[in-house]
Amino acid sequence: MADLIAGRFRLIDLLGTGGSASVFLAEDATSGQRVALKILHPHLTERAAAREHFLAEAARSARFRHPHAVQVLDVGEDRDRPEPVVWIALEFVEGLSLSDHVRAAGPLSPEAAISVMVPVLEALDAAHAAGLVHRDVSPTNVMVARHTSGELDPSTVRLLDFGIAGDIGETAVGSAALLAARDEGGVGVLGNASYVSPEQARGNAVDERGDVYQAGALLYFALVGHAPFQRDHPTHVARAHVEAPPPVPSVGRPGIPRSVDRVVVRAMLKDPADRFPTARAMRDALVAAATEATRAAVPAPAKPAPWPASSTEAATDNHGDRTGVTRVLGTTATPPRASSPAVSPFAAIHRRRRPAGIAMFATVAAAVTLGVVISLATSPSASVTTEPTPEPLTSTPSPEPTSPASVVDTRPRVPDVAQLQLAEASERIAAAGFVVGAVTSVDSRWTEGTVIETSPGSGDRAAFGSTVAVTVASGYNTVPTVVGREVNAALESVAGAGFTTASAPTSTVGTGVIRTDPAGGTRLVVGSTVTVFEPAPAPSPTPTPTAVPTATPTSTAVPTPTASP
Repeated sequence: MADLIAGRFRLIDLLGTGGSASVFLAEDATSGQRVALKILHPHLTERAAAREHFLAEAARSARFRHPHAVQVLDVGEDRDRPEPVVWIALEFVEGLSLSDHVRAAGPLSPEAAISVMVPVLEALDAAHAAGLVHRDVSPTNVMVARHTSGELDPSTVRLLDFGIAGDIGETAVGSAALLAARDEGGVGVLGNASYVSPEQARGNAVDERGDVYQAGALLYFALVGHAPFQRDHPTHVARAHVEAPPPVPSVGRPGIPRSVDRVVVRAMLKDPADRFPTARAMRDALVAAATEATRAAVPAPAKPAPWPASSTEAATDNHGDRTGVTRVLGTTATPPRASSPAVSPFAAIHRRRRPAGIAMFATVAAAVTLGVVISLATSPSASVTTEPTPEPLTSTPSPEPTSPASVVDTRPRVPDVAQLQLAEASERIAAAGFVVGAVTSVDSRWTEGTVIETSPGSGDRAAFGSTVAVTVASGYNTVPTVVGREVNAALESVAGAGFTTASAPTSTVGTGVIRTDPAGGTRLVVGSTVTVFEPAPAPSPTPTPTAVPTATPTSTAVPTPTASP
């Protein structure tokens, strides 16, 4: 039939759309099975490179099968239509994205978060064993569903969308195919800015440990309710993933056990060699943390919030994703029944079959984008997005039992920013995970804006996201009083106060500096010249004249000549 895609798929509803494709709820006429049909956008279908890239996605996803990864059912091209259609048929999964669930019901308890993450990590482990790295592990790419009690059912967890997946060791940079169609051939880093690993953000090679980093960021989101790094611009978010210390969940939501904090921090260390070596290792660490998570769980809402009731309602959610990010939309569903005896979600981690009688909530099985284009280079036209921030959850956390012997201080240290200008110091403080607090100016020898000290001080540990007060130089200082001091010592004192020195002689006799200009005690701009007036040298004493004896002349009789006769 002409209205069937490839002669078999009848479109029923739009489930989601993104930068490269749209996903439709469809019915396969050959089997009666409902599927999620992913269709390449028409303007991209015209490009041979785009078609090849799109179909290669299906080939990558078909490399492995796992109970917690969405399955590729079929792939093909329908060229018997006025406009050819390139499609991928995917398993249709019931539930909501983890992003939508947290937005509706708030952050998960540590117990529930672990119950969701264990299946995700098991699916990643299987993908890695097949030589495949996901590279877009994020809340929009994880599907979850509830028990009738309202608790999450771990057996329903599915990892979606290998649309930007690649072979282990490949970079996460795109410059052709689907990316070129959107970015005029420019090169950008693929992924979601809110969950990108440092090496992926730099455009370096990505292996299994890149997915481990993203899994740590995903766990942080599940526990706290928002992405790890919240900044004013997506490029700043990506830069924080490269430079800022790993976030600590219990700082954002008190009461989370330290064992869970440590899993998140280790997974999100900047150097891949410092992280969990495999998804399986991270999964095992979470299982080991389950006992403490159960003992010190943060209370969940008493009554689970209702999920979106229709595609239209979900589509008009004012927290919706921005252009370029796949939006996962809910279809009409039956509200959960009244509460029944609580079921621990962690107790069901290893269940692989869905319990009978569970009312599920239908939605899309796969996200559809090639991925959000992130460029660390600032560009007004950069196509980047960050994870929407859900409404804060208001609850009273339970006090966490601690043992002094087991406490490990994972808080970041305040960086040493002394003698830096305020702007640069502020960047370093923010990169370390803090917020610049009060800025106080004081007179000193330093030029205006130079940082003198911080509180807490350099090297001190403080809570991630806490404020750091900064003391800076005002650019003024007081001329020291040096009158009467030895000249060289006076000149050193004036120079040490931040002023330029000059000296001038005087006619005043003294034993030290006669005066300064400006006078001591004057508040003066640092760098100004202060003239030091030197005393005149003491005059040499005048010698007393010595009397010289004078000889007294003696009278001598001179004979009178006698005339000769």
